Amino acid sequence: MTFFVRKAIGIVPMVLVLVTVVFFLLRLVPGGPAIAVLGDRATPDSIAAFEARWGLDRPLLVQYADYMAGLARLDFGRSFIDGSSVRESLARAVPHSILLMLAATAVSLVLGITVGVLAALRRGTWTDGASRAFALFGFSIPDFYLGVVLILLFSLQLGWLPMRGAGDWDDTADLALRLIMPALALGLPTAAVVMRIARASMLEVLPSDYLRTARAKGLSPRVVSFKHALRNALIPVVSVVGLNMGLILGNTIVLEIVFSRPGIGRLLIGSIFNRDFAVLQSTLVVYAVCIALINLLTDLAYGVVNPAIRYE
Repeated sequence: MTFFVRKAIGIVPMVLVLVTVVFFLLRLVPGGPAIAVLGDRATPDSIAAFEARWGLDRPLLVQYADYMAGLARLDFGRSFIDGSSVRESLARAVPHSILLMLAATAVSLVLGITVGVLAALRRGTWTDGASRAFALFGFSIPDFYLGVVLILLFSLQLGWLPMRGAGDWDDTADLALRLIMPALALGLPTAAVVMRIARASMLEVLPSDYLRTARAKGLSPRVVSFKHALRNALIPVVSVVGLNMGLILGNTIVLEIVFSRPGIGRLLIGSIFNRDFAVLQSTLVVYAVCIALINLLTDLAYGVVNPAIRYE
């Protein structure tokens, strides 16, 4: 427990450093939110009034202190564009992005581990060859391109799945239907990585002495392979999945644009184009916290997969 408390506490300085760097770097970017909101023909008086309204005319260190004080109260400020609460915008967007990340991770785990284990158990057969072809396909195709292909096939040609939006939380069926294509687009490329690691790990574990002993005791091949071998083979897979979850979360930015999903990726892109400092800073903070939590959960998963692992 002490290990995880230390890891959780270590998230705080990392987030503070990120917030500080982003805050000051944004102020060095040419142009500013006043020009982005008011346009290139804005008069000096209108620019001054805009900056005074949002406190952008104050000393930089004062702005930084005010922002950090608000962040400590979970007050992320208000959007420069429409004055809406950033916290409320994040509260609406974050669940959709987290749901997409979890669905894509589930696709990569189920498909990658299943194909990888079967390929290892049937090494040298057509199953193994097909798994390598699948891995080559996953490594080669970008997720945003795969998303467009899925839209063309399942939405425009077959009309099976809706192509836009994320659905209503009150309508579970619609929510699931709109999640299928983006989850597949994100999960399939990652499944190729999981498959290769699972296959290599199983091939390394299968000749082990303890498995020969299990076979000699008369245990069935299914029990030996899926209960004893797979559990130890999953340890490298856990590491890869932890890393890939961070990549999947980052890739949701592009897929949310492709599928018009109201996630934090769309907030981030919109805030970049509009120089909306409050939204941009807060979105990056959320991303950093999510990735740090993913790493923490990955460490916890090691102990679940292999109880012999103990943290000091």
